Amino acid sequence: MRVTQSMMTRQYMKNLNTNMNEMNKINNRILSKRKFSKASEDPVNAAKALNVRRNLEKLNTYERNLKTADSILSASETIIMSLSSLTQNVKESTLEAVNGTNSQDEVDIIANQLFNFADEMVKQLNTEFAGRQLFGGTNNTEPPFKIEDEGGEKVLYFNGVKIDDAADLSDIPHTKDIYVDVGLGIQLGADGEVDPQTALKLSLNGAEATGYGVDDDGDPKNVVSLTLSIVNSLRAGDKDRALALSSKLDEANSALLISIADIGNRSEYIEFNLERVNSNRFNLLSEQNDAESIDMAAELINYEVLQLAYNATLQMGATLIPPSIFDYIR
Repeated sequence: MRVTQSMMTRQYMKNLNTNMNEMNKINNRILSKRKFSKASEDPVNAAKALNVRRNLEKLNTYERNLKTADSILSASETIIMSLSSLTQNVKESTLEAVNGTNSQDEVDIIANQLFNFADEMVKQLNTEFAGRQLFGGTNNTEPPFKIEDEGGEKVLYFNGVKIDDAADLSDIPHTKDIYVDVGLGIQLGADGEVDPQTALKLSLNGAEATGYGVDDDGDPKNVVSLTLSIVNSLRAGDKDRALALSSKLDEANSALLISIADIGNRSEYIEFNLERVNSNRFNLLSEQNDAESIDMAAELINYEVLQLAYNATLQMGATLIPPSIFDYIR
């Protein structure tokens, strides 16, 4: 078969363009540091990379959930510790009111101070944080705690129910637990409720944290309601009852301490899961690097080899393309 000049030139240009295209592909990979820019270039690694990215996004969601929960629990712990401190102030002020020769007017002044303590407790328990009521349970629409006046005495309500009348948490609305997914494979139990071993409990029940119902003597267990009962007794001039109620403040305060311990346990759980999330992220990033990232050294060597081939092709062109008359025109 006769090989014409045009055939040689066409084949030469084809090879030259092939070398140039390969150089451009490698150059793009070097600049982007990725093996491919389209899934069709490497379907297997593209599918693997997509799955890794999906899992990384889930980890980011779990991490946000954990950090939000940690902030909520930290704010709640600060408030409960403040309530515990106020409880001690209530006890000291009550002892001051019932001892000595205080007149009723002086006792009323101390009673007003104690009411202010109770009011401060309620304000702190009604704190809204991160778009939710910290101690409202599932109630996020309105403050859960309210002090009402009934027959001249101050009483405490929680989520619309008089807290002293609650014999069980089930007697109070909005007291179900709220859980968030932290990547443990959240599951439901046979009763349709979330298995607490597979998720993080986010909600805090104000009644459970501060006490509810009454004891065997018919006195409040709730620390705020107990404070209000002391206020009512002092205003009625019943110092003996106020003193008896003040002796129960330590027991009421124990509910606060139990809540602090519970928050501490949940904080440790959050810390453990944050470490797990970070460890999983490290592993996924390694997988992503294997699926998407190039071997920079190998790509640079390949680029240099192709560049040598391209330059050699250009030099070969001088022998394949014969000189024309235009080469001699000066």
